[in-house]
Amino acid sequence: MFLKSIVIKLLNFIYPPKCYLCSADIASEGLCSECFPKLQVAYKHYCHMCGIELKVGDRCLGCQAKPKNFNSVSYCFVYSPEVFKLIGGFKNNDKTYMAKFLSSFMIKKVNESGLANKIDIIIPVPIHYAKLIKRKYNHTGLLAKEIAKHFNKPFRVDVLQKTKKTADQMTLGSDKRLKNIKGAFNIKKNHLQLLKDKNILLVDDVLTTGATINECAKVLKRAGCSRVHVLCFARVDGILKV
Repeated sequence: MFLKSIVIKLLNFIYPPKCYLCSADIASEGLCSECFPKLQVAYKHYCHMCGIELKVGDRCLGCQAKPKNFNSVSYCFVYSPEVFKLIGGFKNNDKTYMAKFLSSFMIKKVNESGLANKIDIIIPVPIHYAKLIKRKYNHTGLLAKEIAKHFNKPFRVDVLQKTKKTADQMTLGSDKRLKNIKGAFNIKKNHLQLLKDKNILLVDDVLTTGATINECAKVLKRAGCSRVHVLCFARVDGILKV
């Protein structure tokens, strides 16, 4: 362990880590002192069901009137151009090493929200196998794996599947997103017993309209799950369209 530490320090001296946003030299993996403050942390008070900012209470009027398929939402940052660049690089440019840094904020959020004692299994939002072959990895799965390892919870990437190839949700309006994602996910029959009466932590990168996580939660609930808690790195500001 001591030798490994020396090697890492030597490599960092020869090849200093670069800020994930501006590429400035930094002491350790992550963001520089100028870029990190540009990230807007999650609101201090937000609806536990959808994540929208609240002044009082723990559930917005919309969620009181129309509950979602999932039971709660937690997120670390409000979506911004900086988050777009961070997640984009991690997701599309083979920067799998970013998983540890990004998931560290999600781990902190789990601790803050008290979710650690409420979950039995950690599952990532899946991607279609065609996209998995093209990208070579599911970035959300990498985040979920780090979180599961930290809390010593079962990590299952094989339970929830995306069987319908859909258009990129980010390119669609809110109404089309609901239709696009409907029926896109299912559960392997041999995993139904595993999920029965379990509390799930469903991990995603960015929460936009909520269509994807709502559909995933619906499938998980139908498979026998008791509760589905959602954890995201960032949330797009505004009311969810589900």
